[in-house]
Amino acid sequence: MAKKVAVKATTPVVKEATVVAPSITVSVSRLFKVTGTGDSYTLAYADVNIAGLIGSKGWRVVRGPKGPYVSAPREKGKDGNWYEQVYGLTSDVRKAIATAIMTAYNKPVAVKTEELVAVSV
Repeated sequence: MAKKVAVKATTPVVKEATVVAPSITVSVSRLFKVTGTGDSYTLAYADVNIAGLIGSKGWRVVRGPKGPYVSAPREKGKDGNWYEQVYGLTSDVRKAIATAIMTAYNKPVAVKTEELVAVSV
C-alpha cells in the first residue's frame, strides 16, 4: 500500500546572469539542400555553430510568399502549436544566424562545409 506524502510547494529560485560579448561568430557547419519536385516548403536543412561553443541542429530554409527565409528548430506542443526550440535573444543574433544560413544556401553545391560561411555580430 502506498503511503501518502504531503508535498509543500516552494518558490523557485531564479538566477539571471548577463554576459555582454563584443562579437559573436555564427557559422554553418552543415547544409543539406532538399532536392526533388515535391510540395515541401523546406528548401534546405542547416546545422549552426554559434561562437564555437554552441551547436544547433534543425534550422531550415523555407520557401515563403516573399522568398526563402530561415526557420528555427521547432517542436509541436501538446496544445497543437509549434514552439521554437532555439532562437536568438537579440535581433542582431537572429540576423547573424539568418545571414550565415542564407549565404551558405546561396553558395554553389561543390563548396566544402567547413568553408561555407562565418558571420560576426
